[in-house]
Amino acid sequence: VAGIKVSTTEGFFYTEAVVCGFMWAADHGVDVTNNSYYTDPWYFNCTNDPDQKALVEAVKRATSYAELKGTVNVAAAGNENY
Repeated sequence: VAGIKVSTTEGFFYTEAVVCGFMWAADHGVDVTNNSYYTDPWYFNCTNDPDQKALVEAVKRATSYAELKGTVNVAAAGNENY
């Protein structure tokens, strides 16, 4: 069991930290990651925006990397009825 905190003290999740969290988990043999993120409904990673699309792709690559190393990534949604 490992606690991998990727949020700021204010509860924000920045792409670099999320990517590093998945990579750390994979490189350290973590079997399962449990992910639940707060998403600001007024700002989200929109794939129509080239800059934001790059962020989405970075997270996709990191989760794929973790999965290739044998890590199962579990995600939750709807914690706040959004």
